[in-house]
Amino acid sequence: MSPDLDDVETLEPGPAEDAQRRVAGALERYGIGPGDRVVFCLESSARLLLCVLAAARRGVVPVLLNATLLPGERESLVADAEPSSSSPILPVGHAPLGPAR
Repeated sequence: MSPDLDDVETLEPGPAEDAQRRVAGALERYGIGPGDRVVFCLESSARLLLCVLAAARRGVVPVLLNATLLPGERESLVADAEPSSSSPILPVGHAPLGPAR
């Protein structure tokens, strides 16, 4: 299940904590753990901040890509970043969610 975080516009402590735990849980299900790199391709937003904080919660290294990059530019940067082989590349505006961890 990969619903988006489009409804996140402002950060309130309780919902932000829940969202971070859900994203961290999704990273865990993908097999992404401490020291792994994961690529986030999101616009600058509360959503991106939640993903970065969720990665930090798991000890994961977030690799942030500009959401306006063309596919060829993005592919080159992803290859250079050497994300974990199990690391999903998250589409613009979306992040994997799952049960809170």
